[in-house]
Amino acid sequence: MVLHSDNPSTSDAFEISVVIPALNEEDSIRQLLDDVLGQTHQPAEIVITDGGSTDKTREIIEEFIAAGAPVKLVRVTKSMPGRARNLAIIESRCEWIAFTDAGITLRPEWLEALVTSASENSAEVVYGTYEPIIESFFTECAAIAYVPPPFESDGGPVRPRSIVSALMCFLIIWNVLDDSEVFTKAFVTAIILAASCSHLSLLSLAQLDKRFSWTRLAAIVCIVLLDLILLYILWFEPYGDSDVVYRMLGVLGILVASITVLTPILHKLSSVGSNLEKIDAEIAELKGKLSELETQRARLVEQKSTGIE
Repeated sequence: MVLHSDNPSTSDAFEISVVIPALNEEDSIRQLLDDVLGQTHQPAEIVITDGGSTDKTREIIEEFIAAGAPVKLVRVTKSMPGRARNLAIIESRCEWIAFTDAGITLRPEWLEALVTSASENSAEVVYGTYEPIIESFFTECAAIAYVPPPFESDGGPVRPRSIVSALMCFLIIWNVLDDSEVFTKAFVTAIILAASCSHLSLLSLAQLDKRFSWTRLAAIVCIVLLDLILLYILWFEPYGDSDVVYRMLGVLGILVASITVLTPILHKLSSVGSNLEKIDAEIAELKGKLSELETQRARLVEQKSTGIE
């Protein structure tokens, strides 16, 4: 949340405009608007910039407007999230601007916590943190791989930028450099190779036993082939219609996704097998020591019997 005024009011009342960029968010925009309207500190208005949705996003927003909710819709034909936020800020009437995005679930006290922090610290910028929503084993693995851990700050734990920030930068640069074909292709090539190296490095963290070591080799082969096909399409056949190439691309994409999902499961199975081997080794060691102790006991008993005689 930021103070957007050169001459801020001295009033203790915090009137807030909540700014939201949206593009094809029919599955999540209704829940987000319900969350914003259900805040313990009510916003003065909600300003949404729709960047050219082709689904029912605009219709859902217009339902809230027709019901009397303090929602303002800014319509544009094409817009990235950064530009969409700027357009919404221009249409906002409040000194304080709070930012959120579709697909986010807000706690009821979200705005109230920001207002409290801004008021107590006389701040002009206030921000918080977030937690990934874990709904399955796959989303848990994705969160571990892509969501950075929080670090402690003066106001509590916060998370640094994630891979999402890097993807947004990529999309912005793509739009800006669209006219420079060679530079754009080189940039996309670097992104593809960097993403592949990152993917392989994450997969290499899995500790697999001999039974499952083939998955690592399969992942390397599939990702390399996938990269080669993508680069071929990018540089030599950007508008080609070869069914064979695109079918190979689809098959390799499915294989990479399957191996990615399978690797954490095999990692857990390997750790279980490794633990069993350690336990078996410890049992064998204990049996050896027990046998040795029994031998020593037999000798002592024999020596004692000989002494008595």
